[in-house]
Amino acid sequence: MTFEPTKFVVTVTDTPGAEGVEYVPETKKFCTSNAGDNTVGVVDLRQMKVIKKLRNERKPDGSAYQIRPNSGSNFEDNAQGS
Repeated sequence: MTFEPTKFVVTVTDTPGAEGVEYVPETKKFCTSNAGDNTVGVVDLRQMKVIKKLRNERKPDGSAYQIRPNSGSNFEDNAQGS
Protein backbone atom coordinates (compact mmCIF):
# COMPACT_ATOMS: atom_id res chain seq x y z
CA MET A 1 0.00 0.00 0.00
CA THR A 2 1.22 3.46 -0.83
CA PHE A 3 -0.11 6.47 1.02
CA GLU A 4 0.02 10.02 -0.21
CA PRO A 5 -0.62 12.82 2.30
CA THR A 6 -3.14 14.60 0.09
CA LYS A 7 -4.97 11.54 -1.19
CA PHE A 8 -8.09 10.09 0.47
CA VAL A 9 -7.68 6.32 0.59
CA VAL A 10 -10.52 4.74 2.59
CA THR A 11 -12.83 5.37 5.54
CA VAL A 12 -12.92 2.78 8.30
CA THR A 13 -16.28 2.91 10.08
CA ASP A 14 -17.17 1.88 13.64
CA THR A 15 -14.33 3.90 15.20
CA PRO A 16 -16.31 6.61 17.06
CA GLY A 17 -14.18 9.45 18.33
CA ALA A 18 -10.91 7.78 17.33
CA GLU A 19 -8.06 9.66 19.00
CA GLY A 20 -5.14 7.48 18.05
CA VAL A 21 -4.03 4.77 15.64
CA GLU A 22 -1.29 2.21 16.26
CA TYR A 23 0.00 0.00 13.45
CA VAL A 24 0.98 -3.59 14.31
CA PRO A 25 3.15 -4.76 11.39
CA GLU A 26 3.46 -8.41 12.45
CA THR A 27 -0.30 -8.92 12.19
CA LYS A 28 -1.14 -6.45 9.39
CA LYS A 29 -3.62 -4.79 11.73
CA PHE A 30 -3.97 -1.48 13.50
CA CYS A 31 -5.73 -0.42 16.67
CA THR A 32 -7.81 2.68 17.25
CA SER A 33 -8.45 4.43 20.58
CA ASN A 34 -12.19 5.13 20.36
CA ALA A 35 -13.20 7.79 22.88
CA GLY A 36 -16.77 7.82 21.57
CA ASP A 37 -17.68 4.38 22.91
CA ASN A 38 -14.83 3.59 25.36
CA THR A 39 -13.26 0.89 23.19
CA VAL A 40 -10.08 -0.02 21.37
CA GLY A 41 -10.87 -1.21 17.86
CA VAL A 42 -8.79 -3.80 16.05
CA VAL A 43 -8.81 -3.17 12.29
CA ASP A 44 -7.69 -5.72 9.70
CA LEU A 45 -5.75 -3.95 6.94
CA ARG A 46 -6.74 -6.49 4.30
CA GLN A 47 -10.46 -5.99 4.95
CA MET A 48 -10.19 -2.38 6.15
CA LYS A 49 -12.83 -2.98 8.79
CA VAL A 50 -13.07 -3.39 12.56
CA ILE A 51 -12.79 -7.08 13.41
CA LYS A 52 -12.84 -6.78 17.21
CA LYS A 53 -13.61 -4.21 19.91
CA LEU A 54 -12.05 -4.22 23.37
CA ARG A 55 -14.07 -2.45 26.07
CA ASN A 56 -12.49 -0.01 28.52
CA GLU A 57 -13.92 1.32 31.75
CA ARG A 58 -12.93 4.85 30.77
CA LYS A 59 -12.36 6.81 27.62
CA PRO A 60 -9.17 5.60 25.91
CA ASP A 61 -7.13 8.73 25.37
CA GLY A 62 -4.08 7.25 23.74
CA SER A 63 -2.11 4.07 23.49
CA ALA A 64 1.27 2.73 22.56
CA TYR A 65 2.58 -0.30 20.74
CA GLN A 66 6.09 -1.58 21.25
CA ILE A 67 8.14 -4.55 20.18
CA ARG A 68 9.98 -6.22 23.03
CA PRO A 69 13.14 -8.01 21.93
CA ASN A 70 13.03 -11.78 22.62
CA SER A 71 9.58 -11.64 24.20
CA GLY A 72 7.18 -10.63 21.45
CA SER A 73 5.03 -7.56 21.18
CA ASN A 74 3.00 -5.58 23.62
CA PHE A 75 0.03 -3.25 23.19
CA GLU A 76 -0.77 -0.92 26.05
CA ASP A 77 -3.67 1.42 26.50
CA ASN A 78 -3.09 3.09 29.83
CA ALA A 79 -3.76 6.73 29.16
CA GLN A 80 -7.17 7.85 30.39
CA GLY A 81 -9.13 10.86 29.40
CA SER A 82 -11.65 12.86 31.33
